[in-house]
Amino acid sequence: MNAYSLATASLILFAASLTAQGSTAQLADGRILTPVNPPKTFLTEGPITGLTPGSQSFQAQGLTVTIPASVDGATVELPGTNFAGAPITAATMHALLDENAAPGGRDAGTPMHRGAVRSIFGSARQRLSNTQDAPSALAARSHLQMIRADIATRHTTAILPTEGIIVPGQADNPPPNFFEYTGGTLKSAGHVYQDAQGNQFLIPDLELGLEFAENLVAGPITSVSAAGDYPSFLVGEMPVVLNPDPRFAVAITGLAGVQLSPQTFFQALASTPLANINELNAEGYVVDGVLFANSIDCQFSDPALLPIATIDRAQFDNARNEIRLRGIVDRPTGLSLRVELLRGAVTAATYVAPITVDPLLGGAGEWTLRQRSAAPGGLATVTAVRLTLLGANNVVVNTITTLRSQL
Repeated sequence: MNAYSLATASLILFAASLTAQGSTAQLADGRILTPVNPPKTFLTEGPITGLTPGSQSFQAQGLTVTIPASVDGATVELPGTNFAGAPITAATMHALLDENAAPGGRDAGTPMHRGAVRSIFGSARQRLSNTQDAPSALAARSHLQMIRADIATRHTTAILPTEGIIVPGQADNPPPNFFEYTGGTLKSAGHVYQDAQGNQFLIPDLELGLEFAENLVAGPITSVSAAGDYPSFLVGEMPVVLNPDPRFAVAITGLAGVQLSPQTFFQALASTPLANINELNAEGYVVDGVLFANSIDCQFSDPALLPIATIDRAQFDNARNEIRLRGIVDRPTGLSLRVELLRGAVTAATYVAPITVDPLLGGAGEWTLRQRSAAPGGLATVTAVRLTLLGANNVVVNTITTLRSQL
């Protein structure tokens, strides 16, 4: 986000503050907070310079942001983070510490979450003021080097060369091939609250997120290895592996928005000719020439699940009583698609939408429906769309109902 957009966001947040702020927040120790009057807002999008799980707080850009247990009774979570399969909260902030996330730490575990490969703090700050974290930093670097070595033995094509990682305790002038990283970014926006004694806290009741620098790679897949603890694939010379850092969740989204397991994804990847792999991109962060993916979007499906149809685009023109719908059908061979417009539980209109198999989607199908005079009595009272996939003899294979408000 550039300076202009950051300033614009600040103004938008301030304008929304009177209605968006919570009425109460509760800290992990049980204290109840209320917003100060008149309302005051804050905004951060910058490097994390401190993390104190005991007080559930981050330091970033000179501000101390406190993560409450809840706002207006709703649990506050750090989206995209992970602790035992759930987002990190005020009660589990210990999981963010490098010493706990590094290989051998209390919150590291299975190969997929075996340990971090970098610190949540910038490497320059590590060396200056966090030298007590040297053991965890060394463990993370060793983990990274092990993953790189594993990748190199499993692919016959070249991968990006190592750049090296500095760690606490090393000389302040590392060799030129060693680089520094900026650490984690705290994105937060919210209001100033106070407790009964007048102590003030910055509570992120508008926005909250923690991430490393976002990197994205997409393009032709040049090599795939589904073997070992760290299955990987190459985009050009860029190796991509699933992020093993236990602090971050990993999501793999396939055709029709279906979530795939890592095993299903790599089985599909390894069994598909490279020339037929399209529409695959990975998002995460790059360390020493490797992209550690937190999110992958692809055009694979899970054969263990029923075929599914989605609505990717929808236009309702109430005035003209006209509808336009478009979507994808997973594994469409031998299937037809019935589209129903619903008013509550009552079917207002029924149509059959043609399915076209698209080779660029790996054999998936696209469907479209444009209908004038779409529903007797008009579209204004249509509340949902039901898609039904039909097989031989019109046997129902799967049914998906989507509220109009969600389209």
